[in-house]
Amino acid sequence: MRPTTIPSMMQTLATNANKKNQNVKLFDLSRNYKNINQEIEKGEVPLQEEILTIGMYGDDVDFYTLKGLIENVLEAVSVNKYEIEKETKNTSYHPGRCANLKVGIDTIATLGEVHPELLYNYKIEKRAYLAEVNVTKLVKYSRENKKYVEVPKFPAVERDIAIIVGEEVEVGKIEKIIVKKAKKILENIKLFDIYRNEKLGENKKSVAYALTFRDKNKTLDDEEINKVMDSIINELEKDLKAVLRK
Repeated sequence: MRPTTIPSMMQTLATNANKKNQNVKLFDLSRNYKNINQEIEKGEVPLQEEILTIGMYGDDVDFYTLKGLIENVLEAVSVNKYEIEKETKNTSYHPGRCANLKVGIDTIATLGEVHPELLYNYKIEKRAYLAEVNVTKLVKYSRENKKYVEVPKFPAVERDIAIIVGEEVEVGKIEKIIVKKAKKILENIKLFDIYRNEKLGENKKSVAYALTFRDKNKTLDDEEINKVMDSIINELEKDLKAVLRK
């Protein structure tokens, strides 16, 4: 009974790397077992959870490729409200390049770049990425009866925003502010670029989003959108010391 699904995924990635497969994306659905209250010692069955494990490496993948994939999984099961928090204590992942997706107190997914020492142990000579999605907890929050909405009568408005922030600023914090200030007219938010360059400043990065706005009751005009964008930018500057990249 295995407490984690990571070793088997790492071994499979290592096998592919050894065979010189250049771009690999894998998944596995299986159980893990947690001996939380010494159930095994008592002759009882430990906690069992279904875990979707994803592993990947290659020139066409990075942390945000994996993040987008996990977000698609959550959207497919109608889990739309969750928090993204930095994870620093999980030794399987690179410190500072790992995140937890949480609903309330439950962690429904952990994803990130594999720790260099773990890559070394499995003789993988390139960056690799892992995700563990707790399907058991995911089912708990999934909406069985999806709400279908009518085809929009009014057009969407698209705007891009790029800001420069400190390297320590989590994208989850940025997205939380955008969603908060845009309120109900924000239809979609998509992270499409993270750029690092010494010209941006020491320990700085540029983060860019594509925002889609729509009001189901009317056509939005430029004045309304500009007001919302100004509100978003002001909040990002105030809370995260962000600088608008022009």
